[in-house]
Amino acid sequence: MHPGNMNSLKQVPTNNISRQILYLMKHILLYTFLFCLPTLADAQAAKTIDFKDKLKAITNSYFMAYNDHNIDRMLLFYDDSAVLIDKTLDHSLQGPKEFRRVATEAFNGPSPVYKNLRFKVFGMEQDDYKVTVKGEMQGIEWNRGYLSNWKFRSEIFYNEMGKIIKQVDYIDYPQQVISDANRYGKKNKN
Repeated sequence: MHPGNMNSLKQVPTNNISRQILYLMKHILLYTFLFCLPTLADAQAAKTIDFKDKLKAITNSYFMAYNDHNIDRMLLFYDDSAVLIDKTLDHSLQGPKEFRRVATEAFNGPSPVYKNLRFKVFGMEQDDYKVTVKGEMQGIEWNRGYLSNWKFRSEIFYNEMGKIIKQVDYIDYPQQVISDANRYGKKNKN
């Protein structure tokens, strides 16, 4: 085509070029969508799996801090508004400050019932922000003698930041402990 010959441009209809460009754009978008969608879905699934693995790791670290009786490290796992509930004794603690007071007395007080306490975790199940832990509490002294191991189940609820906002414990206490708790009264009852 000669630059001076404008008639040659009129031979290709403009609307055909527009249709071809639209056709190509639609197919490019369709192929991009079809090939990238599984990748995006896989990335979202991987993110979810990483989050779940992270909560189980956080829960493991939390129980390690308990086993070390490291109260400062234990408190790092709690949100400021955390609630701890013992369903068996119908007892609760509100917030890390109250937990610190009770844990300090239990681990280091004048008659530390839990000075040798260790948690043995048998398994964990997770459902979104909730991790359910099953295990056994070992090394508990009561009235100057060791008691048998106590089975427990804890339902630990986390917020989006990976902090515990609620912990509900179901503990298979020996009858002696339940009787003493009833006799001396239940503090902080909900």
